[in-house]
Amino acid sequence: MQFEFVEGTTLDAGNVIFATDDPAILTFNAMQRKFASVPGAKIEHGALDTKGKEIPLTPLTIERIDRPKESSKITPFIYTNVIALSVDEKTVSRGKNIKIRYVIESSEDASDKIWLGASVLTDKKTGEYFSNTDQDKYISLVKGRHEYDRDLRIPMNAPLGVHLLRANLWHVIAEGKSMIIARGTPIEIEIVA
Repeated sequence: MQFEFVEGTTLDAGNVIFATDDPAILTFNAMQRKFASVPGAKIEHGALDTKGKEIPLTPLTIERIDRPKESSKITPFIYTNVIALSVDEKTVSRGKNIKIRYVIESSEDASDKIWLGASVLTDKKTGEYFSNTDQDKYISLVKGRHEYDRDLRIPMNAPLGVHLLRANLWHVIAEGKSMIIARGTPIEIEIVA
């Protein structure tokens, strides 16, 4: 292996430590951390030195797994994050819509079967909630940080009081199956008559 020593590189007891702002190296390091959580991905441990300490920069290998055909169009290594959630009103009457605004960061453009979901947790003990799947909204993610919105109608029989609005980013992985790919921090809303 050959290295080019440039500004910011130091030697420390036989290890090479890079201080870099090279986007390729930073991306590789970030991807290696993220790949470790992908189903079927496995970091193989490298050789050990004479003291039994692992030698840094272990190689990454990925074992192939079968993915549902429906999700094969989306790049499997997109980083998404719901940065913030907000609502137009924190007090809403039964039968009315509440507008939910999502601020989402995405590492890539993606438009295949991604949707905005929302529900209101009405009982923390039982996990009971309501949602309106007719108002779930399919979106195309744009690389970077962008705002998206959707509505949620409060049912006429919704329990009155303060409840948690949960809003997440979902991806369809197979017919009739979706998974959360980014969670928003729940917001307290009050439902009134």
